[in-house]
Amino acid sequence: MEEKREKAQNELKKYMFFYERFNNHLKAEKHAKEMEPKINILVGKLNVEKLYPISELDFLYEALKEVIK
Repeated sequence: MEEKREKAQNELKKYMFFYERFNNHLKAEKHAKEMEPKINILVGKLNVEKLYPISELDFLYEALKEVIK
């Protein structure tokens, strides 16, 4: 009986670990999608005010795509 209880506890811990991981990925994806317009504004400001070439700021878009992926 004790063995079954321990096995059930381990299964629950495993489930909770993967559920939390999945949920955190969903939150990160949602946040990244919300950040997309802000990144566009930031890239524009950096280009105009600080004279950074757009090509040097492409990594921001790539990072955003990666988080969403």
